[in-house]
Amino acid sequence: MKSTVLASIFAMTAAMLSACSSVSGPDLISVNAMKINGKDIYLRGEMNDYAAISSNRLIKRDEGMYCTLAALRSDWTPYRFKFADDNWSQGSNFGYAYPPGVMRAGSAPMKLNPNSQFEELRYFPKEDAVYQFCIIQDDDEYFATVEKASDKEVGFFNDFFRRLEEL
Repeated sequence: MKSTVLASIFAMTAAMLSACSSVSGPDLISVNAMKINGKDIYLRGEMNDYAAISSNRLIKRDEGMYCTLAALRSDWTPYRFKFADDNWSQGSNFGYAYPPGVMRAGSAPMKLNPNSQFEELRYFPKEDAVYQFCIIQDDDEYFATVEKASDKEVGFFNDFFRRLEEL
């Protein structure tokens, strides 16, 4: 039963996040995406083979807070990741500012270095689920948070992508 529910969650998340690829008309993701030096910022890590894909663009959740979702399996921990543009550009390549860069459920926001090279963050999910990865911008400082996505967050992203499909 648990594996069936988990498979459904992963399938729903994949369908939800891939909806943006069929959009014609204004690109809401681009309008609401986090941009540094005019370039969109993506979650890039082991959960997506470090690719800069549209379904992992960070989109605005609140003022100064940009997030995306990713389905993670607890038996594949830790997940290594960074936030970066499509070219890993200086000034938009976010890794940890101070070692060790390890995050777990309930961790405080982790300060990021936007000029990172090899400073990957690591996250240890407690359970198989959909997780919300965020960057919080506070003036010129950036912080990462990762937490299990609540129904509210999943609903936010579902509503966002549903609006994309309606265009």
